[in-house]
Amino acid sequence: RPPSAKGGAAVGAIVAASSRIGDAAPSVRVYMEAGDEDESPPKPDEPTLVLDVYPADAAPGLAAVVKGQPATTLVLWRAAKNKLTHAWVAPDRDGYADDWAAVTEDAVLQSRAMAATNEILADELPPGRDYWNFYFNNYITDIELAGA
Repeated sequence: RPPSAKGGAAVGAIVAASSRIGDAAPSVRVYMEAGDEDESPPKPDEPTLVLDVYPADAAPGLAAVVKGQPATTLVLWRAAKNKLTHAWVAPDRDGYADDWAAVTEDAVLQSRAMAATNEILADELPPGRDYWNFYFNNYITDIELAGA
């Protein structure tokens, strides 16, 4: 973790970069919900997590910053009881923006971003659940966003 002075400067850079961003629309999304061997439905109090990958000009007010400029941004959202409770933000280190159409489920699941996400998933797995189910969408190639 950075010392408080560096952390404050980093937050300031994120806020400044985020203020230059317009629409917030992910290009890639991985939705995650807990599962078990009995395939029982999710319980209302169990968290769900979503890993969104936003182009540099489309992050949701939480832009990752590289050298003072907005970068392709990954946000891991945690929701519980219909409320967002956490957001982890990081710049893309896997090169997704190099070719959005080539970003596949396998590429994301094998990425450095998913390796970091897996550490959080291990801590978030609800008691009595055995694994996480993953649902992948590449909105560039698979699904057109409403209103886009």
